[in-house]
Parts: sequence; structure tokens; C-alpha cells
Amino acid sequence: MSQTGVNIDDGTTQTQLQAGKLVVNNTANTITLDASKGTLEGLTNKDTNSADFATQGRAATEEQLKQIQTGLIDSGFGLTAADGNAVQKKLGETVEVVGADSNITTKVDQGKIAIELSKDLAVNSVNAGGTLINSDGLSFVDGSGNVVANSPSISKTGINAGNNKIINVAKGDVNSTSTDAINGSQLFAVGDGVKNIIGGTTTYDPNTGKFTNNNIGNTGESTIHDAIKSINDTAQNANKGWNLTTNGQNSSQVKPTDTVDFANKDGNIKVSNTGNNVTVDLAKDIKVDSLQAGNTTVNNNGLTIKDGPSVTQDGIDAGSKKITNVAEGSIAQNSKDAVNGSQLHNMLGDGAFVGGDGSTIVNIGGTGETNINDAIKSINQKAGQHTTVKAGQNMKVVASTNSTGGTEYTVATTDDVTFKNVTAQNIKADNVTVGDVQITKAGINAGNKVISNVSDGAVNSLSKEAVNGSQLNTSNQYITSSLGGGAKYENGKFTAPTYNVNNGTYNNVGDALGALNQANIDLGNKIEQVFYNTNNRIDSLEEKMSAGIAANAALEQAPYVPGKVSLAVGAGYYNSQNAVGVTLRKTADNGRWSLTSGAAIGSQGGALVRVGVSTVLD
Repeated sequence: MSQTGVNIDDGTTQTQLQAGKLVVNNTANTITLDASKGTLEGLTNKDTNSADFATQGRAATEEQLKQIQTGLIDSGFGLTAADGNAVQKKLGETVEVVGADSNITTKVDQGKIAIELSKDLAVNSVNAGGTLINSDGLSFVDGSGNVVANSPSISKTGINAGNNKIINVAKGDVNSTSTDAINGSQLFAVGDGVKNIIGGTTTYDPNTGKFTNNNIGNTGESTIHDAIKSINDTAQNANKGWNLTTNGQNSSQVKPTDTVDFANKDGNIKVSNTGNNVTVDLAKDIKVDSLQAGNTTVNNNGLTIKDGPSVTQDGIDAGSKKITNVAEGSIAQNSKDAVNGSQLHNMLGDGAFVGGDGSTIVNIGGTGETNINDAIKSINQKAGQHTTVKAGQNMKVVASTNSTGGTEYTVATTDDVTFKNVTAQNIKADNVTVGDVQITKAGINAGNKVISNVSDGAVNSLSKEAVNGSQLNTSNQYITSSLGGGAKYENGKFTAPTYNVNNGTYNNVGDALGALNQANIDLGNKIEQVFYNTNNRIDSLEEKMSAGIAANAALEQAPYVPGKVSLAVGAGYYNSQNAVGVTLRKTADNGRWSLTSGAAIGSQGGALVRVGVSTVLD
């Protein structure tokens, strides 16, 4: 013992106690406790492989701790998936938590790993309580996965109702391009409509789709084909009709339904009918190429009387015959009128005459002379005498100086004349008024008088000819026939038709069409409402099915941990519907069997519950 420490020696082991330091040694080992270093050195237990490790209460050495650390790091930890496969990681290594496919995604959120279900799932199949959805479509299966007999299914090729009714089907569109399904009421309406079209005593059985009528159209036949055949056979016998000839030639067969038209092309003959009575008249004005009456011929060259006078385009040939009753022609410088004997007599003067035997003219112009020379000489002697010219009725006289310095009198009719009678072959005037009837350049004003004997005018898109009463009557009869519904035209008055549309009575086409259109609109509205209700039903069913799919997806598999109860929480999303689910698994201590139960709640419909037992078979 000294101031620096204490030494203890039993001959085998030496113990040295110094300030802040203790050394114990023997021939085999030396143990040093050094306070200045804060260490304990010289321990012989440097590994953990001895049988008495951790049973003697000994302090662990750095070597043992390092061995334990290395062992812990190397042994790490393991994770087992639902498929039974495990992932082994050393301590310090990173475990990647990823989705097995695109349906599961992971992320780190506030220091936690969040496992989420993708918004858009891609799975091979989904079985929701026996409702199986896979690549083939939708079907219903039993616990063994077999398709339930006579159950509906939906596939790429269409919908198989499985011999079951499809109820609450909205009315589909019925048109030439529609591919909508129609419901029973629409089919009944079609059948009922066909029944009404067939008419008579036709009945329609909507359960069998059968139409029954043992006497269609009083033909005694029960099918439309046989009824038409019966009528056709009768019509063929009736079609023999009767024969029509003209002038004993051009025979033609007229069938009972044919119309025989009596017509005239040149307008010289007027053909009309009153009911079944046909009237044939000669037109008031006729047009022919030639007309012969006895010895008189009229053609486009004029009028010719055999061995007598003729009036042709070349002029008038008296045929060595007298022309009698010739009206007084104009005697003027440019006149080309014929003059009669009295005009010539007056020009020569009283007492002048030319006998039929060619006797001499005497007292020319009242001069007492028998020749023109002496008559002019006599007149010349009286030239100093004044002559006056006075205008008579309808005449006007204008005096002027001629080229020889003499007085020239121009006699003409006045602009406004008054006659008792006028006979003329042609009249040209801007305005002709006869009583109340007025004809002007603007047209004819009949003065509220009847225009009779009007020939049939042309009736076409370019015609500007007047039509007569019989033409108007024929046109109106065609109109009433086209209107149908009992329409008539008699004595200048129409009897309106009667149309029965949709339990209503209408007397004009516009109202009838309006009622028919309204009926179509009402029917369309009803069909549209049924279609709307069915769509809502389908949408609701789709939402519930989508929620069921989401609930099935939300039931996550809890891990197998022998002797433990494991918990899995999941969420599902499908077609805008979502769900949450909880799964509990109790695994036996030996890991050979487990009991699983789970429940999920979707955003539509009721809860989804499942229970299952899993076991390991040798």
C-alpha cells in the first residue's frame, strides 16, 4: 500500500488499485478499469457463441456487442405478402412499398406510407356476392364460380336476359334509324294499330302476337294474302270490261275502272257532260283548213264560187257578175275604196247616165254638155263664182292654199263621232265601251255581266287563257275527290270534308293535320318520359353496381401471422362510386389455417359482408 495505490497479491492473482484505475491480473488475463479512459479492458468473453452466454450476469464486451449488432443487421426483418412470399431486409435497408399493378398506388404523407386504390381500375374479374364482372362481361355465378342457370348476362355481343323479363323499359325511339329497345306497351300499340288497319272484326292477342279475322273485307278469307287473292280473282273476271271503237275501227278494251275521255283537239267541237250525259256541240268559232258548201269553197286562199265570183288573197274576181249593194267608197286622192254607180252619177251630175247598153252620157255636171272638154269649158266660164264648203255631222272642213294658189278644202271626220250603226270587218281602238262593258288596253271590264259561250281555255303552268264554268266545276270536283272525307262541290258551293282524328272531328285539312301532329307530339312526349324514367332506373342500377364493385375492391386481404389477429383497412373506387372496407384475419398458432371476416360500405346500396376460412393442405 502506498500513496499512489494499493497492491494485493495472493501469489496467483494481483490486484492493483490506483486513483482512478483498477488492474486485476493473473497468469492468463489482465482486467483494467480506467476511469480516465472510461473503459473496462481485458474481458475474455468476446463472442456470443458459448453455451453459457447471457446466463452468468457478465458484462458484455465490445466484441460481443459488435457480433450482436452484426447479427441483428444481417438478420434484419421480413415481410410476408398475401401470396405467402416474403421480403427479407437488413436493418438500415429501405423497404419499397409499391402496388402490385396500376390498381394500387403508394405515397408518403406526413411521415406515413399511404396505400391508395387507383381511380381507374384494371382487373381481370370482380366477384361481388355472385355477381361476376370479367372480360366476358357481367354474369351471375354460384359459390363454385359456375354460371347460374337461366340468369341474365351482359357481354360484348349483347344482353342475354336468361329467359327472364326485362321490366321497367322506357319507350325507345321508333323511327327508321332507331336502335332502341321497345317495351311491351309500344309493341301492343303496333299490334293494335295493325288490327285497326286490317279493320273489320280483327282481334289481336298481345300474348301470342296473333291477329284473327275469319272474314277479311267480306271475302270469307282469314289472311290478307288470301283476301287480296280473292279480290284479284274477282277483279280479273270483272276486268274484261267492254270494247270501244271509233267509226267502226280502232277497237279498244275498256276496263270497269278505266276512264273514257271524250275530247276534241282542234277546238271546233265542244264536248261536255252533266253527270253521265255527254253533250257534243259545234263551237261558236271554228277553225278548219277548208269548207265546202255546194259550189262554194272556203279555204286559206279565200272564198271561191264555181263559175262565179271569188274573194282570194289576190283580190276580188266578180266572175263577170254584177257587184250590187256596194257601199259608198271614199273619194279622195289616196282612196282605194270601190265606188258605186250612184257616186259616179253624182260626180257626173244630175241627168248624166250611162245605160246598160253603153248609151252616151248627157248633161255632165249639170253643164248640159255631153263630153268632159265642153263641161270643163263651161265650168271655167263660171270660175268667178264663189263655192262654199260646209262641214256636216261628224265631219270637219279645213281650208288652205294649194300649190296653184287656189283654195284647197280638207274634209275629214271629227275625233269624236256619233253613229247609230257601224258595220266594219276590223275595228282598232284604245277604248271600246258598250253599255257597262269596257275594253281597254289594260283589259276587259265585263261590267258585272255574264261572259257566255267561253271555249275551254288551256290549263297549264304557262296558260293565260280564260277558263269557263265547266272547267272550274271539273277542277273543283277533282279537289273534293282529293280532299275525301265526304267533301262535295255542288251548285257553286263546297261542302266541307269531315276528318276523324284521335277521337276528334275536323272539317278542314289544316285542323286535321294539326290534331294529327298534336297526337304525334303527345305520343312522342310519352315515349320520351318512359325513356327518361328507364334511363334513371338504369343510372341508379349502374351506380349501385359500381358502388358494389368499389366495396368488393375495398376488402383488402389481411396478412397471415401465426397466432395473431391481423387487420386490413382498404378503400375502393369505381365509376364515380367509392367504398371503405375492414378485414380481420385470425391465424392459428401453427399457421395452417385462418379465419377471415370483412365488411365494406359503398356510397350506394347496402353493406357488403364476407366470411372465409383458409387452410394449408399437405
